[in-house]
Amino acid sequence: MKKIKSLKKKRNNNLIFLCLTLIVFFAVIFASESKIIGNTNHSPLQDDKKIDSFVLSPAKATIKIGETANFKLIAKYEDGSEEIVKTEKFKGEKIGVFLVTSEYAGNKTQVLAKVRVVWNKKVYSVYFRPKKATIEIGDTEIFNLIAKYKDSSEGIVKVEEFKGKKTGTFEISGSFDQKQATASVIVKEKSVEIDQIEDDSANLVCPLGNLGKCVWCHVLKN
Repeated sequence: MKKIKSLKKKRNNNLIFLCLTLIVFFAVIFASESKIIGNTNHSPLQDDKKIDSFVLSPAKATIKIGETANFKLIAKYEDGSEEIVKTEKFKGEKIGVFLVTSEYAGNKTQVLAKVRVVWNKKVYSVYFRPKKATIEIGDTEIFNLIAKYKDSSEGIVKVEEFKGKKTGTFEISGSFDQKQATASVIVKEKSVEIDQIEDDSANLVCPLGNLGKCVWCHVLKN
């Protein structure tokens, strides 16, 4: 009787071992397939599609000291599609304007983005400098967004560029730390420069020999 019980116990142990072995086997296969799918989704350089360029998004950002800016490296394909292939982080440790660079494996082109780090003080208000501007078509005006802090200090937190493409009056808007400001710009037609006509009356020769009494010469001279 004891021998029969021992055989049953041994058989149960074998079944348990077999089940565990099968579970581990299928778990390894599933994990391997998942890893391959992940690599395929995030490795566009291995695709048949040809990459046209890379860009960092956003192209510029403003953060306070101690904050972190997040950038996405985007691959742009020739067929017009896009895909995020990498992320970059930049932590603001001191005041200033910095360039964030990113490269992707197999790509020699270095992609740039700009990040401005400002004070982490309480912002009282923001305003544009200049408040108003007048430019001609084709010209570019730079508008600095200035933050006024509670301690009465000021600092540039953003820079906006406006290029005159057509005539009219336009509004520039900007915000920082939940404070907003606006500026206006008037775009005019390109002015035409007229060359000055040189006065050559002093070299006139009167056909009658008397410049002072010749009415025709007198009119030209004056």
